[in-house]
Amino acid sequence: MDLKLSRYTVPTSVINPEDQPAFQKRILYSAVSNAAVVITDQVFHMLNNGSYERIEAEIRVELENARILVPAENNEFANVLAENKVPDRLLSMVLHATSQCQLGCRCKKQAQHKSMDTAIAARVADYLDRQLEHDRFDAWHITWDGGDALTELPLVKEISQHNIRLSAKYDKPCTVSMITNGADLHLDTFRTLFYDCLVKHFHIVVGGSMNTELNRRSFSNIEHILAEVQFQPWDGIIFEIKVNVDKDNHHEVSGLVDKFGTNNFQNRIIFKFCSEASYCEEERRYRYSYTPSEFAELEIEYLMYAAKNGFPVNFLPSRALTSCPAVNENFMTVDVQGNMFGCYALPYTDHEQHNANMIGNLFSEPSLFRTDLKFRQWYDELDTHRGSCYDCNLFPVCGGGCRLKWSEGADGCPSFRYNFEDRLILNYLTQKGAFNS
Repeated sequence: MDLKLSRYTVPTSVINPEDQPAFQKRILYSAVSNAAVVITDQVFHMLNNGSYERIEAEIRVELENARILVPAENNEFANVLAENKVPDRLLSMVLHATSQCQLGCRCKKQAQHKSMDTAIAARVADYLDRQLEHDRFDAWHITWDGGDALTELPLVKEISQHNIRLSAKYDKPCTVSMITNGADLHLDTFRTLFYDCLVKHFHIVVGGSMNTELNRRSFSNIEHILAEVQFQPWDGIIFEIKVNVDKDNHHEVSGLVDKFGTNNFQNRIIFKFCSEASYCEEERRYRYSYTPSEFAELEIEYLMYAAKNGFPVNFLPSRALTSCPAVNENFMTVDVQGNMFGCYALPYTDHEQHNANMIGNLFSEPSLFRTDLKFRQWYDELDTHRGSCYDCNLFPVCGGGCRLKWSEGADGCPSFRYNFEDRLILNYLTQKGAFNS
């Protein structure tokens, strides 16, 4: 069988330049299999020259198993797109409890603060009931978002009871997570959500200075919860702390890691570092945000620091069948008025993509719900127009990035595009048990 070097491979530079050339090595990664293989520099050059017959049979088999060497007739881009287009069997829904932001930014939509009412909650339950009665879905996931759902606890309880009822009715599991700033996540509230409302994972959004009153309350609540609640081993990670890093707070990130590390909460917390200014605060976005490449350098430092402090860190991304929820036909966001969108960032905005990605309203007839959303045509657009994603060797683990950013003419690539070699080396050191050395 004729072979070729996969277009979806990522090599590092030589990782041991101090050794003799015959013993120098590189890491070669497959973005399709998510496997990383250590090879000699000599084998690397054989691969680049197409001299596959010169590679030892055992090594060649390993490279084939890792999908680094693939059949010559393999149309890899078409295969990745085909895999990405296969619908999954998970229904995903983001529910906006209120129309506010977690970080309390000041914009027009904040002046029009509204909350989801019980009539819409009933419509959400009816919609889920209609979807789950078919065999299309094996499970569903609810994410609470929109301002801070903790301010609408009765609503969360009401929809949670619908979820529990539907789970028993169809014998299908429901999982729930919540996005919150954590300032009102007191111990009793946490217990209610965790034990009575199926909320097992909390995404804590941190923005601005770590020393604001809101952030201090949030961190204190997390510490209290982790100190008082007796979790089971299978409960796993409870809190993902998402730190929005900017030029104003970047120097405070290590202190935040230290804060939770010294309390030995490493088995319940994972950190996610982002550089995402609010869509509502244009001035702050341009004054304080980093470029993707600038942030990528900082991100590596933060990931290393978290790992050295014992927190779980996934240096390498997984195969992304759908990286952007807006591309997924099984995903939707429901705002406080019952409007449904394919992209979670579009409710309450006058964005040019608002109408093109609106599914409909829960009070409308289901026959009127749209399925031809602009962002859900992303993979067809990639196949037709190609562009930068077509030539990117990380496409299988990225899936095309953020569709909304691309529509705005911005860089929609994930940060790992700009620090992937560092991630490969850190992953290699972690697996060797040599990370801290």
